[in-house]
Amino acid sequence: MSLIPDQFQFSQSCLTLFDQCPRKFYLRDVKKLAWPAPVTHQLTEQDAKIRRGQAFHQLVYQEALGLEVSPLLQQDEKLKQWWVNYTVTPPDLPAGEHLSEVELSVPFEGYRLTAKYDRLIFTPSGEAVIVDWKTSESPPKYNQLKESWQTAVYCYVLAEGSQHLYGETAISPAQISFVYWYAEYPAQPVVIAYHETFHQHVKAKLQNAIQKITQLRTEADFTKTEKKDKECPQCQYRSYCRQGEVGHGIDVEDDIETIDFIALAEIEF
Repeated sequence: MSLIPDQFQFSQSCLTLFDQCPRKFYLRDVKKLAWPAPVTHQLTEQDAKIRRGQAFHQLVYQEALGLEVSPLLQQDEKLKQWWVNYTVTPPDLPAGEHLSEVELSVPFEGYRLTAKYDRLIFTPSGEAVIVDWKTSESPPKYNQLKESWQTAVYCYVLAEGSQHLYGETAISPAQISFVYWYAEYPAQPVVIAYHETFHQHVKAKLQNAIQKITQLRTEADFTKTEKKDKECPQCQYRSYCRQGEVGHGIDVEDDIETIDFIALAEIEF
């Protein structure tokens, strides 16, 4: 019997985490354990970066709602620079209906597949553009982004569930594109075109990954990462694996998928 509950929701975040460390995926997303970090744990440099990234996403969201953003910029010079980059060199986005902080969920292999979008744009010509804000210090890499779980899940979910979000007619894969915009590199957006062949490739990739995960039968099957030097130092769950060590208080992810925003739309069918 699979250890993955029937109501489990797969996302780009948990699929990425499973690739990084199956053990951490099991502890965080299946058992939903709280990490054993002290409540007053001092923020590390990485923690500060994550919080700054969350703040930038909140700025863009508030700006989309027509709200004042200047109070959020008072205390952080890096955040101010990102906002300047955003206002001076914004992504070249098409006209159309803009939806911010949208969650969309579709059925997949007996489970749910969920995507949380920074912004969706539906153009008058029937195209759909996914926009994602990145605050990573690493420069954008097209091939890495194209093969990422984020591109796979976000595009697949939109293609399969768009009719429940925007009108009665589904948007075809060929009408979908993905724009990654980097606050550190505003003039270097990455644009990825989706299409039917890509869609079928993603479907097979998702099926293989989810079948691999759901076929694991014991806790021991969720093995620890082999990249201990890379993954373990920043892992807030490491005290479950290494006796006497405490973890960090914030999960280090570039995509900022767990921001506490009120979504304008949460669609599930």
